[in-house]
Amino acid sequence: MKSIKNFAAYFVYTSLLFIVRLIPNKKRGKQLLVIKMDEIGDYILFRNLIPYFKKSEKYKNHNLTIIGNKAWKSIYDTYDSNSADLVLWLDKAKFKKDLGYRFSFLKQVRAVSASDLINCIYSRTIVLDDGF
Repeated sequence: MKSIKNFAAYFVYTSLLFIVRLIPNKKRGKQLLVIKMDEIGDYILFRNLIPYFKKSEKYKNHNLTIIGNKAWKSIYDTYDSNSADLVLWLDKAKFKKDLGYRFSFLKQVRAVSASDLINCIYSRTIVLDDGF
């Protein structure tokens, strides 16, 4: 029974992702999308790297968008709020359970129209991480 439930969830999530990919997006030039949805401790280790994205030779002319875990939003807002051009905050629990929220969030990510992507996630969960 559990495998049927898992297959059904996988089918629904994959179908939703397929639908989001059908939405046309406008190319908006050089856009770097950095994905960091780990927990607070991982963000603390990661946050010192953010300025290097904007300073690097390869990405210095890119707009920087970060997809971040809502759990560390207050830390980002206090210490790093000027680091990125745009931050999309993900509520991981809601993303897992609420299809409307999932669809809305994926549409926001699609609208970024990134030319480059860096996925900084170390721990891999197929339902969350491969949704992008």
